Amino acid sequence: MRSFPLGIFPKLTTLGIGYCDNLESLCLIEGVVLSHLNSLRVYNCPNLVCFPQGGLPTPNLTRLEFLECKKLKSLPERVHTLTALEKLQITNLPNLESIAEDGGLPPNLRDFSIDNCERLRASSSSVGDYCNWGLQALVSLEEFRIGGRGSDEILETLLKQQLLPTTLRSLWIEELSSLKSLDGKGLAHLTFLRSLSIIRCKSLEFLPGEALQHLTSLQKLYINACPSLQFLPEEGLPPSLSNLSIYNCSALEKRYQNKTGQDHWASISHIPCIKINGQHLLLENYCHNEGRRKGSPGNIPTDRHQMSHTFRLRASVGEHWDLQGLVSLEEFTIGGRGSDDILEMLLPSTLYILHINRLSSLKSLDRKGLKNITSLYFLSISKCFSREKRYKRRQEKIGPTYLTFLVSR
Repeated sequence: MRSFPLGIFPKLTTLGIGYCDNLESLCLIEGVVLSHLNSLRVYNCPNLVCFPQGGLPTPNLTRLEFLECKKLKSLPERVHTLTALEKLQITNLPNLESIAEDGGLPPNLRDFSIDNCERLRASSSSVGDYCNWGLQALVSLEEFRIGGRGSDEILETLLKQQLLPTTLRSLWIEELSSLKSLDGKGLAHLTFLRSLSIIRCKSLEFLPGEALQHLTSLQKLYINACPSLQFLPEEGLPPSLSNLSIYNCSALEKRYQNKTGQDHWASISHIPCIKINGQHLLLENYCHNEGRRKGSPGNIPTDRHQMSHTFRLRASVGEHWDLQGLVSLEEFTIGGRGSDDILEMLLPSTLYILHINRLSSLKSLDRKGLKNITSLYFLSISKCFSREKRYKRRQEKIGPTYLTFLVSR
């Protein structure tokens, strides 16, 4: 099949087309509008080159993905007319040269990913093309992922020209082999950014400390496989940061894992949760920090608008905390040495998800802390006690609530 007629199933809501080696085009039956189609995914079609003239007649499309289409040079025309589109992903399109050149990206896009599109790259003559994408105007865009071949120059241009929207909440930077630093000016204006992830950027040497200080909403910083990164900014990391995770970064591990070098350690010691290669170094800050309030766990705010909906504990317990008073808490993870006694405390009745990991002495779920939970929907128990099967789904009553949970060993 060389051409696929999109309108053959007019009431289709989800369409995936994959591994069609001979497919060259997507065509359209005249007059058909695919008003029911919500998701279109095209993958591993190496000879796909064209789409229906005038664009896709899919007014309610919310998800559009193109992956592993080696000959594809451009996206469908007039993608800016897809006003319902929320997610756009383009991955492993080595010959893709342009996107949104005839009106910009869809105006209500929330999630945009570019990965291994090596010909879609920046040059002195293409800065205007990036402006034509209209990224700055995408006030709904919350997550942007960029990585792979050809993306180094794209990111450099987007940051240098401050073309990313200030409303961005999450930024993922992956496998940019020549990236040595991030443009501080372009990063600093992302004042609503909450999560920054930098993964497998082997040439990255430093982070712009002054710019990071402007990220007053940043809560999570994740750094993985960046061997050239020797140290974190001397200026410190933003005071808003609550979670720092470092994996497979040999220089950073050596500098911070054993809390050596007081000058370096002082710049990150204010962060409540520090994890290096999966090992928590400072999670007890939640419970034992200076300024601890009697009867409540450290600096965890009890106000609904300030408190995170996810709280993770992996520290020994020395006193009772008023966990029951955390009325906004929805997800709770507990595990490791010394954590068994926490299950004797009353947990908030609003709890929705509970993870219990590596509690070696746990013999029963008949614990005081579990009897108060009335809204629990999902319970995960891992490496606590033996089961006949590796994975087993059960239904059991905890308090007044029946729920399904997963047991693993």
